[in-house]
Amino acid sequence: MHSLTYVPGTLLTDESFTGVNTALLTAVGSSRTHILGDGETFDAELARLADAARSPQVWVGHSLGAIFAINVALLHPEKCAAIVCIASTARADLPANRTKRQALLQRARATGGCKAVSLEMKPVFGVAANSVIAKSLAAQATSVGLRRFGQQTEYALTRPERRGARATISCPILALVGSDDDICPPALSAEIAALGANPQRTRWMCIEGAGHLVPMTHPGEVAAHIRDFLATL
Repeated sequence: MHSLTYVPGTLLTDESFTGVNTALLTAVGSSRTHILGDGETFDAELARLADAARSPQVWVGHSLGAIFAINVALLHPEKCAAIVCIASTARADLPANRTKRQALLQRARATGGCKAVSLEMKPVFGVAANSVIAKSLAAQATSVGLRRFGQQTEYALTRPERRGARATISCPILALVGSDDDICPPALSAEIAALGANPQRTRWMCIEGAGHLVPMTHPGEVAAHIRDFLATL
């Protein structure tokens, strides 16, 4: 049985993977979740995640969490049985995003918490204001808190560029994305799949009608793809 390590994205907690994890209970031996934001730098956070893995893990990351999964696979391959990258990218952040990201962080600090930023992001995610998912996002953002959000912002701004011929991943890769994801479009997940050293051990799957929050909006389909992938390991 496989050991899974979930790494949620920005302002998200283990709650964002609840539906996926529940659907995978019979397919995995154990699972744990690391909420990002304890390392002072991207490299320090990466080292923290790798150090916490006592055996090779299947790293299941969403958005920023998947960026860390990519980097664990590249720099700590002994800690990776496989990686599942959901709605993410192998690219460095665009310089133009710095002002936007810093403004979000400043607004969170001005209001004394992350709930307001979560509310701002709902239209971007295509989430209705009073929906169950919207309420969950607000609760998760509050749980993450300002300190972690500040570190997550720093990670997003300083993440390394991982495209290119020299950036190859030896373990199996599953790259999942929603067809309607405007934040990390399907082409970016295809770039992640292209990092695989062995194309026969790499999968790229697109879930029709899903957006960036695909683990929350389509947990059954995400879990089904992961279950099929695990069966090949």
